[in-house]
Amino acid sequence: MGPTASRSMWAYPSAKRQKCAAVGCNFQVTWHATHCCSACASGAPHGPRCEKLEMPKRCATEGCAFEATWHPQYCCHACADGKGHGGKCEQRLASADETATGGIDRSRFYLPGRQLLAECKPNVDRVTFTNLQFAEAQVWGVSVPLCLDLLLPSAEPRSFPCVIFCHGGSWQRGNHKHFLHSQWRDFLLSLGWAVASTQYRFLQEAKLPACEADLRCAVRMLRQHAHDFRLKPDMLVAMGHSAGGHLVSLLPAADVALDGDMRHLAPEVSCRPDALICFAPALKGPRKQIGAFDVVNHSWPPSLVLHGTKDHLLDAETSQEFVEKLQSLEVPAQMVLLEGHGHEVNPPPPEALAAVRDFLLQQNG
Repeated sequence: MGPTASRSMWAYPSAKRQKCAAVGCNFQVTWHATHCCSACASGAPHGPRCEKLEMPKRCATEGCAFEATWHPQYCCHACADGKGHGGKCEQRLASADETATGGIDRSRFYLPGRQLLAECKPNVDRVTFTNLQFAEAQVWGVSVPLCLDLLLPSAEPRSFPCVIFCHGGSWQRGNHKHFLHSQWRDFLLSLGWAVASTQYRFLQEAKLPACEADLRCAVRMLRQHAHDFRLKPDMLVAMGHSAGGHLVSLLPAADVALDGDMRHLAPEVSCRPDALICFAPALKGPRKQIGAFDVVNHSWPPSLVLHGTKDHLLDAETSQEFVEKLQSLEVPAQMVLLEGHGHEVNPPPPEALAAVRDFLLQQNG
């Protein structure tokens, strides 16, 4: 089926598509709080923020059922292999089940070989734990499993510090597994750090603060069972990219409302990370939602913020403002500008790896 197919065949994000308020503009209003997506006729934000409204086009790769995305630099990670190809692609064609549930495909939650995190009995030789189910959550009235993956640097019988990663994707898309197939994985493991990467519900799947609640729950569950998995419960560092940067930046917040429908799981365990790494973070959050600026306090953990100078999605000035706010509260915080780097987290530039290495060495001594 070619690019002239009916618009109803395509699975869109849940937010209703509205036209830009500017007179004569036929572009749709976008979720983004800080910029226009540059597809407007004038290339400038107006009306409120808007982006191009036109028929999505199929990926050019034969047999691919994903639509082409506007983004010039990366795939939105919903592709089967998580790689941009055939003119970068993202959303899958809607199935009958998705149509019946407002375009939601719950199949991404039903990962093969799931094992309950609380019941997993790891042995000393095991270093890879995939599809660890840490909770169940509601998506359109149906309970679905939420999973995370965990990799240890070695089978040594000792405890390891751990980086818990939260992926980006506009709070509406993405795959937690891609980080564990990137250069970051080998880099962090080589430093002697365990690496975890977790699922969370998207905006179209559950009402806010579901995505925040899921991440906070994942941190609590990992901390509660840290000794079972040879992790240091007092050395869990949260790292997030883009929308994931927003979610990890809310982990230190004391507001229990952010625990949402996950507050019943390990409520006595803290979700506050021992340090934060935010890579090109969307710190102000989606529209009408709490942002890191609203909850930052004196007890914030040490924080590292990295941002590319060529990021056309999120401006580095907001990250700088956040770091200055932390520093004014005497929180150990540092900002690293990545010269010439865009919004993408992969592949990481050498200066990003160096900054993260030094930061982690500071935290773990």
